[in-house]
Amino acid sequence: VTTRQDFQLHYVPTPDTATVMRMLGDAGLTTREACNNTVRNISACPLAGVCPREHADITTHMIGATERFLRYPLTQQMPRKFKISFSGFLPVFFEEQDLLASMEAIITLHNKYSDRKRRARARIKFLVDKFGPEGFIEKYREELARTKVAYADYPHPRGVWAPGAAHAETPFPGAPRRIIPQKQAGRHVFPIQLPIGDITAPQLRAIAAVMKQEGLDDVRTTQDQNLMVTGVSEAALPRIRAALAETDLSEPRAGDNVVACPGTSTCRLGITSSKAIGIKLSGGPLDLRIRASGCQNGCAQPETGDIGIYGEGKRLHGKLVPHYQMYFGGDGRGNGAIAIKGPSIPVVRIEQAVQRVERNYASERDDGESFFHWSRRLGTEYFAELLADLKTVAPEEVTALLRDHGEAEQFKVLQLGGGECAGAAQSLVAANFAEAAHERTYRDAFRLQRQPEDAIECAEQMLRLVGQSVLFLAGHEAGITLDEIARQLAQALSGSSLGPRLAELRTDLAQQKRSFEDLALKALSERMDEWMLDAAETCQGIDRQLDLSASLPAVKRQGEQGNGGNGRAPIIDLTAYGCPLHYIKARNALRKFQGGDEVDFLFVSGDPSQQVSSSLKSDGHEILSVQEQGDATRIKVRKVAETGIVS
Repeated sequence: VTTRQDFQLHYVPTPDTATVMRMLGDAGLTTREACNNTVRNISACPLAGVCPREHADITTHMIGATERFLRYPLTQQMPRKFKISFSGFLPVFFEEQDLLASMEAIITLHNKYSDRKRRARARIKFLVDKFGPEGFIEKYREELARTKVAYADYPHPRGVWAPGAAHAETPFPGAPRRIIPQKQAGRHVFPIQLPIGDITAPQLRAIAAVMKQEGLDDVRTTQDQNLMVTGVSEAALPRIRAALAETDLSEPRAGDNVVACPGTSTCRLGITSSKAIGIKLSGGPLDLRIRASGCQNGCAQPETGDIGIYGEGKRLHGKLVPHYQMYFGGDGRGNGAIAIKGPSIPVVRIEQAVQRVERNYASERDDGESFFHWSRRLGTEYFAELLADLKTVAPEEVTALLRDHGEAEQFKVLQLGGGECAGAAQSLVAANFAEAAHERTYRDAFRLQRQPEDAIECAEQMLRLVGQSVLFLAGHEAGITLDEIARQLAQALSGSSLGPRLAELRTDLAQQKRSFEDLALKALSERMDEWMLDAAETCQGIDRQLDLSASLPAVKRQGEQGNGGNGRAPIIDLTAYGCPLHYIKARNALRKFQGGDEVDFLFVSGDPSQQVSSSLKSDGHEILSVQEQGDATRIKVRKVAETGIVS
């Protein structure tokens, strides 16, 4: 269980991966958006719906945001992943009806302005630095004005609001550390402690069995890598406690509030074995929060722990020595703060460093003084002096410090490749098409709101992004204006109509600026969407591994009608195309039809027809018949009502 309240399944044999994913899907679970530069990991306080202090059960809002932003074209090719979290104990920032519009405004700023070349700087905080606080707010307000128009008729999540019991106990960050009463009378939250988040299949089955026995159906992951069961009656508490003990599980105990990321055990970015050290560390009798990360990315959130550490390599006396950078006094709750940065200590000495800090806190604190306030009262210099001897490494001591915990060989930083997204960075073309899809959505929203200037501006930006993408793949420099791009397309793609058609669209848009007419702009929008589909086919023809399907409009060609499975099926001849372009064209052609429509395709006989038939069937479409016609194979396909791609 991760600090982001997800499950990770480790050590799955590669041949069994597909089977595991199908089993998860059958259970209503998904890996969708678990990777890539998307909106992912939309999470909420695990006490949502049961906390006495909450103003609303924000599960409703979290689900609304998840349904809106997962597989949403705008969020598929962002500069970097984007995470969202919800809390039910919030000041009022904006009205509930503007929640999704406000979120989309921030996402759009990230998509437009974050650094696509330097992923380390592709964060909202760097946009605040770039524009300044006031400049960032101004850009946010500009985007919000657009998104509110687009969301005018979109149903927004509605919560049940209440003042909240302000006098109730403040829960621990992430989850409670003991059984606590819910706001529902007679019901309790039962936390289950997992050593650094690890749990086995037999233990999961044991939890499921006792929940079924007690008529319970709600178990949640928590930020401190534990589980919690809600809705537990007073009478069921001892029975659950006894059942868990049979599989070595229990409620949290003093000292076991330790969180650790996988580190070098499985993570491509790990520098140190945080998992190995996490098992050895303890928060002591005062139950301090210990957070151990294997690298500076800080997935275990070391800056929010009482004592936090992250792994790094430091060169001392000609040798690379594994270290942990220490932090003190972090607290992620209200009125908390980021931890104080302390010294960097060799890995071999980190247990001693943690124990020394804990002893001094126990002996030097004022009555009832929290670690948060104690660390800030003493300050950075105190910790530097307290741990100075552990930080200092003499030449003759280096050899004894070269091994990480759990490792037999000398320390080295491995270059495993890849990255935290477990895949390569998305191409500029895919990102441009995703942003163009976003502009297309706003074009239509502004047109319906009778704001033609804004609609035309969105349309021009859509065409510009797509045209520049085609030129980029064709190996040509792209201009800024639509006139330039149209000329360049005509020169770069001889025999293609993309350039001349773009010039026509540009002229017609200019006419709409002079004299707006709703039906004319609607028809013009349909032509733009057809042009975008053809541009996508051109791009995918150049780069056969490029998949733009999530960003493309579902439109019919002029004069095409759905056949609803009745009447004569249209025939689409794709015998001129080989693998995989014939499949891409077939897939895009099916987008123009309604679910249930039947389409006949002609493919080159042999492997090409067999491959594309298999691919269309995998997409969920029904293969009705396969007929050989000379050198061609005719395949009748019934379009599935809805298709999707699971990442």
